Amino acid sequence: MLLSTDCAEAESVDGGIVVRLNSLADHHKFVALLLELDIFVREAQPPRVVIDLSGSGFLQSRTLGEIARLANSAARAKTRLMLCSSNPIVQKVMTATKLDELVTVCQSVEAAKDVWENPGVDVAPGGQASADGKASKSGSKASRASGPAPGRYGLPRNFFKFIADHERQLEVESFPWGNMNWLAGPPITPSALLHVARVQIKPNCVWSFHQHPDMEEVIIVTKGKVEQWIDQKSQVLHAGESATIPQNIVHATFNNEMQPADVIMIHCPSRSEESSTVSVVAEEPWKTILRRRDYPNLDIVWQGKNLFARVTNHKILDSASTDAFRSSMLSLESDGQPEKFIIDFQEAWILSNTVLGVLGELQHRMSDGRRELCVCGLSDEALKNFKKTRLSEFIVMYDSVKAALDDLNKPKESTE
Repeated sequence: MLLSTDCAEAESVDGGIVVRLNSLADHHKFVALLLELDIFVREAQPPRVVIDLSGSGFLQSRTLGEIARLANSAARAKTRLMLCSSNPIVQKVMTATKLDELVTVCQSVEAAKDVWENPGVDVAPGGQASADGKASKSGSKASRASGPAPGRYGLPRNFFKFIADHERQLEVESFPWGNMNWLAGPPITPSALLHVARVQIKPNCVWSFHQHPDMEEVIIVTKGKVEQWIDQKSQVLHAGESATIPQNIVHATFNNEMQPADVIMIHCPSRSEESSTVSVVAEEPWKTILRRRDYPNLDIVWQGKNLFARVTNHKILDSASTDAFRSSMLSLESDGQPEKFIIDFQEAWILSNTVLGVLGELQHRMSDGRRELCVCGLSDEALKNFKKTRLSEFIVMYDSVKAALDDLNKPKESTE
């Protein structure tokens, strides 16, 4: 058995091998086949390799990249790589991507055999063999593919390049916590060993706990700072610092700041299958770590029936932590029934609209009992939002935390 795959059949013929894809071949198996063929070509260096694409009706971007990489290996091994397909769409794709400059494209396996068995036979337009030895313009491209193409590494000089205009951007994936801008690796480039991406983590968000069973990873911080977790240990990394994560080790990256953080992510060897990244956020101890971080930490001081609560972390921006903030505040109000409830947001920095809604709900509950809700330590931005939403008309705002504490500790005046 020449190949250890169930998506294709390979047979040895005089002067090379013919690989025929099964009709049920899927994209991931086809990519795996191309990777196996690349190893075979580099080690065995057969004179010719023919891949019959009749069993595949697709050519995804990563597939094209793997074909190009295989063509590179074939050129180095002095192996003639030939692709066969009667599908006109596949042939157009090969022409549009200039892959027909790297490989010989034929309409059938029989036509490919005619080309290699008869040196005077070339490939005419449409992939048919022509015995007159005078190749058309299309045939000239195919004949040039038998040897190394111009440029370094046997590739055309203009085959792979990045285009940084607005019409053809590099591939970007968006997530609730940020964006991943792919720089290298399938389908962007035909790299077989590296996946490289520029990752931006939004303020106060987390690239949560996950692991890569068959990939190593390097995280390089280029802007801002992050709290990097590797297993159950964490360390703050600033711009220029990095972390190396071995295979199958759980890790996460937190941005606890109010500015985006940029990192470069490198995976090796590159894998794009779903199984290459496994989320563990629902497992222990990672679930507990995330839950502990999501809930706001509160310093609580009771002075008689008055309550002072200081929010000592600022993770009250995303939906999960906002729900936790609401639960904590409503529990304190319901259980303690404070006459004056002062909330210090000095370390919260930014208040989302949802948090402002929670304060409005608290104020409504306390106004029914003629009790008073107060806030202090507001940032300039939060102060603007208070005035814009008219919460300032119903909630007492102290100019400083000291003023709030002084008022809290002031002896209660006699009602006599």
